[in-house]
Amino acid sequence: MYACVRRYAGNADFADKLEGGYSDIYHAARCHFAMSVRKTRERLRVGRALRDLPRIEKAFIDGALSYSRVREVTRVATPETEPQWLDLARQLPMRTLERRVAEAGGRPQQDARTDEPADVGWTSPETLEVRLHLRAETWALLQRAMEGARRLSESETLLSDGTASKVKAAALAAVPGGTIIRVETDSAGSPYEAHVQKADGTIVTVKIDGSFNVTRTESGLGGGRPMSADPTNA
Repeated sequence: MYACVRRYAGNADFADKLEGGYSDIYHAARCHFAMSVRKTRERLRVGRALRDLPRIEKAFIDGALSYSRVREVTRVATPETEPQWLDLARQLPMRTLERRVAEAGGRPQQDARTDEPADVGWTSPETLEVRLHLRAETWALLQRAMEGARRLSESETLLSDGTASKVKAAALAAVPGGTIIRVETDSAGSPYEAHVQKADGTIVTVKIDGSFNVTRTESGLGGGRPMSADPTNA
């Protein structure tokens, strides 16, 4: 892939040079390497930069530098500063290198932390496939969050019919001008709760007892604070 990118990087009219009937290098990259347009575009940028950075390119080809390090330093290295950036790429921990690149005028560090986090591809008009690129600890946190959401959804049931109407009426009385998002049973103490969007766009959760009296409100989707004396200030 690198040889292909290196050859055609910076050439605006290379479609006719690609064998196999590909419309462009993005088409070829997707067919041969299952690479997204964004990933291919990034590698083209690296390839263009390396044309003027022979020392960094050699270190990359020889295996002395990983692609992630080359990707970072090519954001800021010039022919004049190439020796310094090559030394930094060899010596610094990756996160420190990212910070140095950001400080030198490269992309913001927070973007580097989440570079290309996901590949999304439609498998049909109704479904899509998402491939995530996450650190192990991030995946562990995501798994715990999904499991918590699953348990919560199993313990809360959407309300309907007369009960739902009474819960909605109580919630809207507590939050005038609000819009009901959903009403459901509550797994955390109160028999019922309503998620309401206030007129200013913020979300509150209204807790309601078995007699359909509001007992408290919580900011967001729950986890909250007691209802204020004036419910409209919830």
